[in-house]
Amino acid sequence: MGWNKRTASIFLIMELVPGETLRERIAREGAVPLEEGLKIGVQIAEALEAAHENGIIHRDLKPANVKLTPEGKIKVLDFGPAKAFAGDAADSNPAESPTLSVAATARGVVLGTAAYMSPEQARGKAVDKRTDIWAFGCVLYELLTGKQAFEGETVTEILASVLRGEPDWQALPSATPAQIRSLLRRCLQKDKNLRLQAAGDVCIEIQEALTAPATSLPTVGAVRFAAGWGQIAMLGLAAVALLAIGVIATWDLRPAPSPQPVTRTVINRERRLPSVMLRTLTGPVGQQR
Repeated sequence: MGWNKRTASIFLIMELVPGETLRERIAREGAVPLEEGLKIGVQIAEALEAAHENGIIHRDLKPANVKLTPEGKIKVLDFGPAKAFAGDAADSNPAESPTLSVAATARGVVLGTAAYMSPEQARGKAVDKRTDIWAFGCVLYELLTGKQAFEGETVTEILASVLRGEPDWQALPSATPAQIRSLLRRCLQKDKNLRLQAAGDVCIEIQEALTAPATSLPTVGAVRFAAGWGQIAMLGLAAVALLAIGVIATWDLRPAPSPQPVTRTVINRERRLPSVMLRTLTGPVGQQR
């Protein structure tokens, strides 16, 4: 902030941030590669943590308000709608609820803002840092999938999706670690009491996923390769099981062996005198020795 003595006016001096917004990046290239998207997510969460530690809620976090500098640094912009923590009590006066200004009726502006509103913000209730956690989940989801978590053709449809719908979880890359899938679900809990409570916790979760062994961030080819071998192994086990069943069935159905016939042999053991002795004993008729 500065002071001009000649005109007696107050003016603001703000940083000029080079680079493109995440919205422009996604519009040009689609989904951001998994590892790069997670690294961007860590920087956004760190920026939110710093704001929250100073008692500031952003309330309008979205890809259009996040710039990626040529050096790869993240800058969270547009703290215009930001406010100090107001506690958890609901606003008693509906006139004080969040509004969508007439100036924000250009295509994509209102829809983009509405798509990142937390359920409590869409209902006009008091917000706290958990509102920014919800918006962070929407931004990270969009980084990894290339599309908004909550979509619709009108503001009413988008807000209805925010309040009642669920993101298309199948749209996440197949290589997304289970820890990151769980993180996104916890950021996008409609009940803020069940949501992740602090941006610092988000940083820890993503850092753990990034520093985990390489197997935790497999490539799509590796996942398909592993799935292919898994299917082959399952087919092999099924074939062995069917073969075993067939052998058992064949063994049970084979005919019983026929009984072997019994052979009996009768041996006549009657004793006979040798023929020489018979001639000697009998001799010619009437002649004896």
